[in-house]
Amino acid sequence: MEKMILTGIVVLFAVSFAWGGVSLYRRAQKRGERAGCACLLCFLAAFGCCIFVFKQFPMEAAGALFAVVGGLCFWSDYCFFKRAIIVRGVVTDYTVRHERDGTLYSPVVQFEFDGQSRRVTGTTYSSFKPKIGKQMKVGVNPKNIEDVRLYQTSGLILSVVVAVLGIAFFFSALYSRIVGAY
Repeated sequence: MEKMILTGIVVLFAVSFAWGGVSLYRRAQKRGERAGCACLLCFLAAFGCCIFVFKQFPMEAAGALFAVVGGLCFWSDYCFFKRAIIVRGVVTDYTVRHERDGTLYSPVVQFEFDGQSRRVTGTTYSSFKPKIGKQMKVGVNPKNIEDVRLYQTSGLILSVVVAVLGIAFFFSALYSRIVGAY
């Protein structure tokens, strides 16, 4: 009975992660943007849940996969901001999106680059209204000045958490296999 309940919970997680990945992907397509790391992490989490349910894949490999994808997402963002030109911008407005759960907000940041005033809208939404006048860091790709991203630590933290959980899952599964608990 406990195994059925656990399997049902994991299947519920898999479905919710897959739904989150699909909705993030569709939203990015509507805006003409790349899907990004959050979408990939949702699909990876759904895949990991399915692996857990069906046990068709060694658990150590699933942990390693989570660690690698989380690490790659972190490394991608880290490398972008390392080579990007960082400028200060000011939150001048916010975009509003109405969901069933409530209203979500994303900041619109105005910044100066090459003597021109530009604007960038954040890609992550929050239930908190951005504070007008707040300063934020903006990264501009020097090779393609149209590639502009807000420096938001939430994406970096998410990718680090996935990588660390993957590493912990890998060593936990490896230990269980060595001890013989599997």
